[in-house]
Amino acid sequence: MSFEITRRWQEMGWLKRWRQVAGVAALALFCCASLDAQVQRHLRHILVATEQVADRIIEVVEEGRDFKTLARKYSLDVGTKILGGDLDWVSFGAMEPEFSAAAFAIEKPMGLGKCKTRYGWHVIQFIESRGEPIQTPAKPGVVRVPPRETPVSPVSVSGDRNQDLEWTIRFPDRTVAPGEPIEVVIGVRNNSDKALDVLDPVLWPLGLIVRYQFGKLNLPLGIPEGFDPAKMEMRKIASKEYLERSFILNDYAAVTEPWPIIRVIWRGDSMFGRIEKNAPSVVNLADYAHWKSRWRFYRSNEAQFNVLPDVKKDDRWFLCLFTNGRMWIELKDVGIPGLRREIVSQVREGNLNEVPITLIQGQAIQFGTGAAAGGGVPTGKPLASTPLAKGTFSVMPTGSADGVKLGNQFSIALGPAPAMAKRVVSCGSLVVEEGDPINRIQDRINKGLAAELTLCLAYPYDLLPEKVRGSCDQAFVEKPSPDVVTPSTTNQKPQFSDQSGVNPPRPAAAPLPRVLLDTSDGVLVVELFEDDSPNTVANFISLVDSGFYDGLKFHRRVKTNQNRGFIQGGSPDGTSVGGPGYRIKDESSKNRKAIRGTLIMARKHTEADTAGSQFLIAMDNLAYLDNLYTVFGRVIDGAAFLDRLQEGTTIRRAVVQSKRDHDYVPTKIVPVGEQ
Repeated sequence: MSFEITRRWQEMGWLKRWRQVAGVAALALFCCASLDAQVQRHLRHILVATEQVADRIIEVVEEGRDFKTLARKYSLDVGTKILGGDLDWVSFGAMEPEFSAAAFAIEKPMGLGKCKTRYGWHVIQFIESRGEPIQTPAKPGVVRVPPRETPVSPVSVSGDRNQDLEWTIRFPDRTVAPGEPIEVVIGVRNNSDKALDVLDPVLWPLGLIVRYQFGKLNLPLGIPEGFDPAKMEMRKIASKEYLERSFILNDYAAVTEPWPIIRVIWRGDSMFGRIEKNAPSVVNLADYAHWKSRWRFYRSNEAQFNVLPDVKKDDRWFLCLFTNGRMWIELKDVGIPGLRREIVSQVREGNLNEVPITLIQGQAIQFGTGAAAGGGVPTGKPLASTPLAKGTFSVMPTGSADGVKLGNQFSIALGPAPAMAKRVVSCGSLVVEEGDPINRIQDRINKGLAAELTLCLAYPYDLLPEKVRGSCDQAFVEKPSPDVVTPSTTNQKPQFSDQSGVNPPRPAAAPLPRVLLDTSDGVLVVELFEDDSPNTVANFISLVDSGFYDGLKFHRRVKTNQNRGFIQGGSPDGTSVGGPGYRIKDESSKNRKAIRGTLIMARKHTEADTAGSQFLIAMDNLAYLDNLYTVFGRVIDGAAFLDRLQEGTTIRRAVVQSKRDHDYVPTKIVPVGEQ
């Protein structure tokens, strides 16, 4: 490239910009083709979790597999699935910088590329392009700069990510009825050490990307009537200052369709694109180019809201449960006032999103809202035994200061489950399974892996996807369950008593319970020795189920030059004397030794029966604790993380992955003076 060409590009501020965004290679392609900046590409993409999966998808596409079919089957993004990966026409810079660079570097139509963004790995297919190339002048060595309809910023983009401004969005009300105003709050914090200019907040909503779940994407947004650029509010935001404004989304977008969930993010590039389309006079402001160069790559968190009608008695309502597949459940009106409305309310508020799934072998899978969610409706009358079959959706009573309530904990039966039928209220049934989720959940948990309900949506009948609506009136057909060990009914050991004094039957051969400990230094899955220490295991599971361990830290690490020792946690006050307010009896067993990876109840070394909630994880063999302390479990997955645990490591959450079919109510020793 001659000096004259280089000088001309530098004067326009384009050379530096292209080098930063797409690299020198992309610049060379750009210069050779002399393409106008408005050239667009028709793209498809598939979002997957790992590069290995992306590489495999590229292989099978190159072998002749249909890209759209693969997108509908394998993409992690629901909208991508529905659209078969089709992004339609995309301009350079309209997507994530990594995505734009990869997509516009594909040389030929129907070619493939890949890239990683914060969402995961993208497989990209380039279909075709549109936009006329600008003819270069006949005189060699001189490139004519293409004209533009709107002024171009002379200020180059300072990096692909500025960190000085932090943008956020939120919806004060997660759920609104059709026709109601939808309030959205957009905020910005100046994280830099100097004051910065802030563009008129009335323009901020133009950066919102509004997407209906399973529906149309990128809802059009425009400027409210009466906007006057001459009267725009311009101000500076001081260092560390936070500024937010509240808007009515309906003033900017026709958000009219009832829908279970609407996803919204804010992006700087979208805001400036819409300003230039809807208010071109703003582009002529003296500082516009500077704002655009600093803001165009910002993006906010994602926020969600629902537009749904109320739950009426004669309406049919359904839940869609996303996990290892999808389950569609019809909610029945079972005569308990407010129960169906309460369940839909819990779903609308997002209380059933990202909650763990537990398994009672051969009986049911269970999940529910966290303790902080609150809610629930009174039972009103004693519970009667409910007939259960595979796919029966039930609500389980939960205790509270206001009495027994329904609407927080749920189960899906895996079979007749007569023992469970006495403890639940049937209020629905599974009507459609997509991706065989029930069997996959059981298979994951039996392998010691975590299972989670990632998303739960509520639909009235009229909003059901057509293929689901066609199936919801048919009886659910059971599928074969995965191979599981059938518990033996012989050689039963004596059981511990619950608070009512009843010994719940439990086959000795039933699989041992498992608990997942999600720590800030790694995830551990532990198996609990219920056959050897049933009351200790009942105590541990009851504490896990109540959320007792969530957020607690390991507060003590003991080791010597000769032994890696142990780490201790489970204290609510972060000291070695904290506990649940009661004690339990020791259950030491000659069958269980304190070896590396085992869980051991902490207690006063000189005083028996003083354990409560604190426990040790052995980092080495601790023979001096054998036959004295209760060894009640062992790490079966995540042992590689053991040596990472240290004082201050947080148990972010503890989750019961599986347990046996009985209540876990420990026998407690109440300290003197607290009886």
